[in-house]
Amino acid sequence: MCLQFENKYGFNSDVFIAGFEDGKLDDDTDFFDWFAAKRGFEYWKKKYQVLPELNGVCRI
Repeated sequence: MCLQFENKYGFNSDVFIAGFEDGKLDDDTDFFDWFAAKRGFEYWKKKYQVLPELNGVCRI
């Protein structure tokens, strides 16, 4: 989803996040969707990286 926004607006998600958080972008609903998609992606990427570290630590 982030790639679609990057193509539509012509800048990458990291540049977008910085501009959005600094208040340099308007309140376009796409920007809120993009923000949520990027933050969600980063959250799950971090969780995915932690999972292998937990292998063998937790038992069900």
